[in-house]
Amino acid sequence: PAITIVPGYRPGILARTLEMHLDYYYPRTGWAREFEAALSIGLGDLLNRLDKPVNQVWSAILTTPAPDPQTPAVERMVGVVYIDGESSGKAGVARLRAFIVDGSARGLGVGNKLFAAAMEFVRRTGFRECELSTLRDLTVARGLYEREGFQETGETWFEGFGKGVMELGYVWRRQEKDGAGVVVA
Repeated sequence: PAITIVPGYRPGILARTLEMHLDYYYPRTGWAREFEAALSIGLGDLLNRLDKPVNQVWSAILTTPAPDPQTPAVERMVGVVYIDGESSGKAGVARLRAFIVDGSARGLGVGNKLFAAAMEFVRRTGFRECELSTLRDLTVARGLYEREGFQETGETWFEGFGKGVMELGYVWRRQEKDGAGVVVA
């Protein structure tokens, strides 16, 4: 099987994003109807703004060759990540949203590839900061963020969809060098 990272809208991307989130979060947190509704409203709004150059989405497509050479290969979306350049309301600040990898594709490097594509976009687009929220229990994702230079900004107990969880805020800040070559935030 091959993994390809594809930028931009694809038909069914919202439905697949919701499916992956519910498959992951429902068994762990019990988040269901309210979570699905909130996620669909927020991401639906973002999908309508993907025509603006500060917003983007990437899909990870797993291509599995068909056993019969006459049959087309099977493609399946196994991960997504969104960058929202408008939701913070602050100029130059992006928000990384709805980053998830399907359970069947974890350990294949899908998350690393999606995250790299999103951060390359953040840098190329000129954002000075990128914010995100995650859960304390998501240690693999947190490690990925921290290796990229994201710093924890605080934690909040969140009970919005039933079972409470500890939510962590993170921010990445563009590192610039001054005339003497010293890194300044």
